[in-house]
Amino acid sequence: MALDDNVGNKHPGDLIKSDDWNKLAGEVHRVDALLGAALGATLLPVVPRGWANFFEATDYQNAIEHQVQVDQPTSVLLLGLGQGLVTGTGILDLVIKVDGNILHPVSPDNFEAGDKLQGLSWGMGFVQGQGFWQQVIALGQSQLAAGSHQIALACRSRTGGRVQLNGPTLWMLKSGSF
Repeated sequence: MALDDNVGNKHPGDLIKSDDWNKLAGEVHRVDALLGAALGATLLPVVPRGWANFFEATDYQNAIEHQVQVDQPTSVLLLGLGQGLVTGTGILDLVIKVDGNILHPVSPDNFEAGDKLQGLSWGMGFVQGQGFWQQVIALGQSQLAAGSHQIALACRSRTGGRVQLNGPTLWMLKSGSF
């Protein structure tokens, strides 16, 4: 910020150039935004389920869902994690959704498998090996417009077998306005 060199040395009643006032006001506004709710990390509450979550359905069910209010457009990094267990031939899929939409969905055009990629996303987590607990992580980024948004960590059994997600957590890291 290129303020008048004498701004810091002014005495009460001394004049300050209007251009310097405008720059100073702009910096104060920027600092207020940095100190406000547009930045920071939040651990979203585990609602509606709890610690242990069992899934057999092949469509996504929310393990965590939370309504988030942002006052200004905000860029967020979302990190969901938990411990996954597969029994039988199941595959546990873990994704992040914003306003009901899976973040970064994989287009079936990207692979020859076609329908087998239904519901997959870039940054998703999955567990395929059976009989032992594994850490599972899903990662996504979104630009939230000002207003209310539903953020969710969702899980499914891709092949219909029984899967379990314990200790789900969903972190929202706000990296500021855009």
